[in-house]
Amino acid sequence: MLRRLFAGLVGLVVLGVVGLAIADDYAGKCKKIGDDKITITVKDGDKEKDVELMVSKDCKVTKGKKDGAISDVKEGSMVKASTEKKDGKEVCTKISIGKGK
Repeated sequence: MLRRLFAGLVGLVVLGVVGLAIADDYAGKCKKIGDDKITITVKDGDKEKDVELMVSKDCKVTKGKKDGAISDVKEGSMVKASTEKKDGKEVCTKISIGKGK
């Protein structure tokens, strides 16, 4: 019984660490948007840098509490992009409009 509990806890920790390693969030201003790519200007300490992300075909877009579409993302909009690593590239799986801070 104790072994199963310990094995279960170790499994949860491993999954949590792996999950953190393959997902990331970027928040900032949308510099450029296309059907399959988004460029976001993010703060990196005192500097700003541009991050280019691939956008998955099933990327979920939200505007406030409502569902949106990729066409709702405009250049200059504040956004938060959630990503996953796929084939060595960061792919955007969710974009929240108005959440970039």
